[in-house]
Amino acid sequence: MQEMDIRRSDNDSSSSGAVYHVPQLEQFVRDWNAAESASARMEVYKRQKAVVASREEYAHLLEKWWQNRKRNRAQELEALKTQRLSDISDRLTRLGWGDEIRRLCDTDEGRAKLRRINSVFQPAKLTDKTFENVRRNMTELLTETRNTLAKEKRQATLSNNLKLLTTALEAHYVQIPRTPRMLCRPYVADILFEPEIKAALTSSTADLLTAQDLASVTLTVCQRWEELVKQELRAMVRAEVGDIDDDIDPLQLAVAFFSCSRCHNAALRYPEVLAHRCRLDYERLWPEPVDQYVLDVHSVTFIGLRNGSFIRPLGLGAARLAPGVKELLTALGMPPTTTTVKQLMQDDVRFRRLDDGKYPGDDRKVHTWIGVVGHSSLRFAMNYPHASVVQSRCFKARWRLATAEELDAISQLALESHTPGIHDLRQGIPWVCALCSREWSGYCDQFEVEQHLQSMHNLEDVRVEQCVKDGTIFLHPGHAYSDRPIPLPDAPDSV
Repeated sequence: MQEMDIRRSDNDSSSSGAVYHVPQLEQFVRDWNAAESASARMEVYKRQKAVVASREEYAHLLEKWWQNRKRNRAQELEALKTQRLSDISDRLTRLGWGDEIRRLCDTDEGRAKLRRINSVFQPAKLTDKTFENVRRNMTELLTETRNTLAKEKRQATLSNNLKLLTTALEAHYVQIPRTPRMLCRPYVADILFEPEIKAALTSSTADLLTAQDLASVTLTVCQRWEELVKQELRAMVRAEVGDIDDDIDPLQLAVAFFSCSRCHNAALRYPEVLAHRCRLDYERLWPEPVDQYVLDVHSVTFIGLRNGSFIRPLGLGAARLAPGVKELLTALGMPPTTTTVKQLMQDDVRFRRLDDGKYPGDDRKVHTWIGVVGHSSLRFAMNYPHASVVQSRCFKARWRLATAEELDAISQLALESHTPGIHDLRQGIPWVCALCSREWSGYCDQFEVEQHLQSMHNLEDVRVEQCVKDGTIFLHPGHAYSDRPIPLPDAPDSV
């Protein structure tokens, strides 16, 4: 028998798998076998091929009709589901769940949650009976959504009010041009958990607060905070030094330097210690009790992990009295309980470092008391960054009082010893613009500072050295800066 493809027509685009209708196939075989010649068989083949093509054309029409029918049915079912959801939404809205059902219907996450409830997306008309079943099934989700909306609103209000609180604090403490003292102040993290602030930020009218409303509350809280800070720092001094006369403020004593136990930075005095960055960046414990307000603050600001004051209300968790200063004063014959910085400055008491061969040339310089502590702390921090037990020994061995002859030799240069200069811009010490919030925290150069003052503040003929002198830029007070020592003129050592 001549081989011929009887499976499909030339126009058939279906898969290669052959599917036959058995009675049709048997009839074709009978007709084929009954044909007595090749031409007769060819006629059978052509006739069968035409029949198949006709059927396939009709089959394509049927397939198209069937696909349209399925699509229309799917649309009908989807319309029923949509109408059912709309009816559910209307009924729930009338029952007071309008905001919740809108959130669920209008967000991808919400719609995904609704699809998990089988009774919601049913292709059937909603009846009173079926609605009661739907309502029961949705109660937990609706309640959860209501809580989420309340939390979002509460935290959005808190976030906005924290900005207002920042504005109120800055309005109270900071004016333009800024000064170093303006940065030595409480920040939002310091007063967030004070009772008055918490009450204002959690009140029923919290969403109506203004910066002016918070300003009146902030004034009282900050005054109390400042007093508590001074009390704590004074207690640190007393604990280290011992009995101090009541008529002497411990913070005025020459021993009252505070170092950072976290970064081991050089020592700072009050109020500069309040501007030290570790005071705000130090990782702290959560306040007790951990209530909804604490959780909201954490969610809004991440203060619970960073930039917070959770270890105690003062936020001085990283501060400690600088070790070794008391021993140095004692070794120099100056009583730590009575010697004040003001007294040392008035009497022009200065110091020289003893030559131990470690830092050539340092013994040929004369230092102020501020310079002595800053210099010793910095040297110690570089040599012993994670220790404190040997610091007092380092202080004792290094210094002596400058003689009258040495003071006379440097008298013409002493007036300039306290003024930082251009070279300090390149020492990695943070500088601050007095005319805006700009700070240079790295190794900035003279050109960068001058460009900022010219482009941002329209200052002409800018000279950095003059800007330092007039306070247009100044050293960040939270970073310890040692007074520059004065080199002695070339002359025989007086020791």
